[in-house]
Amino acid sequence: MEYLQTPPKIYVDYLRSVQRFVQVMLRVIPEINVRNRPASWVLTHQQYRARQSVWHMPEVRRLNLDDATLKPKALLDVHLDALHELQLLNISLLDYRLLPASKVPQVVEIMARYPVLTIRLLAENAHVSEATAKRWLKSMTDRGVLDVQYVNGHNQYLNPDLLGIIDRNAR
Repeated sequence: MEYLQTPPKIYVDYLRSVQRFVQVMLRVIPEINVRNRPASWVLTHQQYRARQSVWHMPEVRRLNLDDATLKPKALLDVHLDALHELQLLNISLLDYRLLPASKVPQVVEIMARYPVLTIRLLAENAHVSEATAKRWLKSMTDRGVLDVQYVNGHNQYLNPDLLGIIDRNAR
């Protein structure tokens, strides 16, 4: 029997995942309010701006906004909602067997950090090939876990539940 030097992680660190999601949410809310657009639009266009080359960066409009602040009760509600949605995401990925069980915790943490994913983003963060990431994202969209949207020449895979939490708290 072979022994792995580092056994695969089979549990999700929900505390870290929720904190990463809340950080993303607090960073996005001011831009949502300024642009008067939903979270899906703001996050997809933030990724588009991040993909721009160094030579085109002066052409990209950047907003230097401070992070949003929420009241303690609202922040506690966000933590509770995010925890609930991440647990449902973990259960659905394990029940539908959309990807290997050893990769599910890592993908849940990636989706908490990036509610809007691209193939390349998932491949780089999950340390898999782009073909594998594309297959995973396609199977998640077929099962209804993610929505797909074509933006600026790329498919963007949206997590509607996490984006709904951001939209509810932005107003």
